[in-house]
Amino acid sequence: MQSLKFLLCTLALFLGLNAQANEVQIVNAKATKTSDTWTIAVTLNHADVDRQHFADSWRIVTKDGKVLGLRELGHPHKDQPFTRDLKNVQLPDSTTTVYIEAHDKVHGWSKERFELKLAEGLQVGEKAPSFQAMDQDGKPWRLQDHTGGRYLVLYFYPAAMTGGCTKQACSYRDYVKSDADSNIEIVGISGDTPQSLKYFQQAEQLNFTLLSDPDGAIAKMFGVPVRTGEKSIKRTVESQEVELSRSATASRWTFIIDPQGKVVYRDTEVKATDDRSTVVEFIRNLEKN
Repeated sequence: MQSLKFLLCTLALFLGLNAQANEVQIVNAKATKTSDTWTIAVTLNHADVDRQHFADSWRIVTKDGKVLGLRELGHPHKDQPFTRDLKNVQLPDSTTTVYIEAHDKVHGWSKERFELKLAEGLQVGEKAPSFQAMDQDGKPWRLQDHTGGRYLVLYFYPAAMTGGCTKQACSYRDYVKSDADSNIEIVGISGDTPQSLKYFQQAEQLNFTLLSDPDGAIAKMFGVPVRTGEKSIKRTVESQEVELSRSATASRWTFIIDPQGKVVYRDTEVKATDDRSTVVEFIRNLEKN
């Protein structure tokens, strides 16, 4: 009987110590898009090397717990921290955030998740993709003809002659008017037709280029979220009622391309009324350095 009590006490002590052992720590995670799939790299600290509690796997899950990928770690290595990746991960196009959970044999899956935001689209430091589009006058505009000299501001906006988009455009108009010799070229891009853009230019006396991206192809090149579908609004331009139409609606994102053709600025949460001042200040600081 004494032996049994001793055994039970020893077992309880062992389980208690194990329960108090550290969980696996998720130090960092990074997502890189390659073609149509993702590579997810996760950096971990083992649960407790001294007690031989090693991380044995990690997984990618959605907010509601759906498993999107699993990486088994195989034979444990004692290096701390350590990074292992999982290639060819397929994620739904609408996915913007995933979560990482780690596992060890003592604690099971970690209670705390690591939130990983997916970095989609063109990133700072990358070369801007070449494209051609029609401007408000129905003339072709090519990116390659407008790089090599000035800083190029490409701002994507949802729709011509709507509230925030008009305020944003007029802010750029006023800047161009007040600084005609600026080392900055402004270009607005939306899913509106060239004729709709012409109405926009006439109504607000815009003094910079507007480009039509009817299928959202240019927006997609830059990673800008875009919804397709026919939309139209009616406005009054020069005392005449006109109809503006678009077949794509992009999110409000802004990029700056330097004279070498590389992206030096990317804003995915643009505030229409602040965009121009933020952009100009950024470029002025670049020129000082």
